[in-house]
Amino acid sequence: MNKGVFIAFLLIFSGSFLQSQDCDYLKRSYEQIRDNDKSDIEKLEQISNVLNSTLDIQSCTSELASLYRIKGFCELRLNQSEFAEFSYRTSLKFAIKSSDTNSIGLAYNNLGKIHIRQNTTDSAVYYFHKAHKMFSKIDDDFGLMLTYQNLSVVYYYLDSLSWARQNAYRLLEKASILNDQEGLATGQQILNLVELEVDGIGDSTFYYYRKSLSVFKKINDHESVMNIYENIGSSYESTETYDSAIYYYKKASVIADSLNSAHLLSYMNAKVTDIGALLQEKNKNKLLLINILVGLFAILIVAVIVIIHIRRKNIIIKDNRIQELLSTQEIRTFESMIQGQDNERKRIADELHDRIGAMLSTIKLYHSQIDSSIKTLDDKTNSQHEKAGSLIDETVQELRRISHDLHSGILVKFGLKAALEQLADALSTLNKPKFNWYFNNVDRRFNSELEINLYRVIQEAISNIIKHADANSVNIQLNLIDEDLLVTIEDDGRGFDKRMKRGDGIGMESMNSRVEKMNGNFNIDTSLGHGTTLIIEIPAHD
Repeated sequence: MNKGVFIAFLLIFSGSFLQSQDCDYLKRSYEQIRDNDKSDIEKLEQISNVLNSTLDIQSCTSELASLYRIKGFCELRLNQSEFAEFSYRTSLKFAIKSSDTNSIGLAYNNLGKIHIRQNTTDSAVYYFHKAHKMFSKIDDDFGLMLTYQNLSVVYYYLDSLSWARQNAYRLLEKASILNDQEGLATGQQILNLVELEVDGIGDSTFYYYRKSLSVFKKINDHESVMNIYENIGSSYESTETYDSAIYYYKKASVIADSLNSAHLLSYMNAKVTDIGALLQEKNKNKLLLINILVGLFAILIVAVIVIIHIRRKNIIIKDNRIQELLSTQEIRTFESMIQGQDNERKRIADELHDRIGAMLSTIKLYHSQIDSSIKTLDDKTNSQHEKAGSLIDETVQELRRISHDLHSGILVKFGLKAALEQLADALSTLNKPKFNWYFNNVDRRFNSELEINLYRVIQEAISNIIKHADANSVNIQLNLIDEDLLVTIEDDGRGFDKRMKRGDGIGMESMNSRVEKMNGNFNIDTSLGHGTTLIIEIPAHD
């Protein structure tokens, strides 16, 4: 199935509806608009009439949030993305005024879908995570299901297949709790698309196709059933299993005929004819091959394959052992390097501050004790004495500055982004995990205390991932949005049960404590076998 078509389908049919006028009347009008069978254009005209009425509706914030949400939904289906974005932002404004957490979450979800259409995926991920935060506050399983669906789609669109798979599993978990058949079918479809991208055609491909097929049949979604039959036929065709391909293309053509789709029916029949010809050719070649091959040659081939397989298996086992040893040594080397740099800077800074600083303080003390006697000397000597005192004071201040710089390193000189880029260079030498860094609008300098604390939090998170997660890849995003710094750290490792104490619990508490000191929020989303996501939001104003 085409990625663009699949994503458009999910975006259009995952919306929600709501309201109009004098609060109660506004609510009844919304329900009428939501439930009638009129076209989107007619519904927009009804909404416009309600909003332009003479009733005082500005205090009905909850109802207005819902009404603007259905307005954005209709505009989105008519491909009026700019109008839809305005309606969704207006819905968010009224939802915030009414303190309706559910409506706020839905508004963030809808804004994320708008940004997918605008191809601004960083903002889309940001809004989906904001929606996730809202729905998590009220344990809204349906809202969380929608959010996981959207995240799985956007990550699939970005070819971040491990993240797409994780969110698809979370979508299936919530859909199972709610017994939501469309959610189950969508989750199975996403998993199937991911498996096709990662592993190509295999047994798991047909397993997920059949699970999706079962759900779509239950809800009588004939067009989706036809599309799955076509995809199964295409999969069998790509593996040259032509008899099975013909069978499923014929089943798809029957449904196309029932849907009165002449174009699709013609396409399916043409596929059946073409594959039938390929099947005849394949059978002829197969008979020819059987006549040529002899038993002894077949046995020889099998023996060679077995020998090659055994040798390759032994080589793989040996390589894996070597790689494991190298990876362990790289991790230890990296940790030692970082710790050694910090310790050396601190040692030099302490030496400067404690020893040389003490000596300068002693010189200053002796110098001040001769102030009274120096006044009896001539003006030139007295002037030189004052200059010497000033020079001692300047030396002390410069010493303190150098000591502070050594404690903070590159952070003080060049800022947070430069320090993180240096850290990224150091991490690039590791074979596993692979670190992917994304910076957006963070070239400016921030408050020095914020930069130091945030750098330590990110450093601690990376250390925990290397030690405990057994991850293959890590995505680290740093975005400045509306004067808020948003840090997202995602790994595809083993995850953990938040209810259980972990060995690195002190590290988590330390990170949380640092974030709280910066008036920020620290959130963890994880479960066993599905990786871990850290989301940190910190006010960036000075």
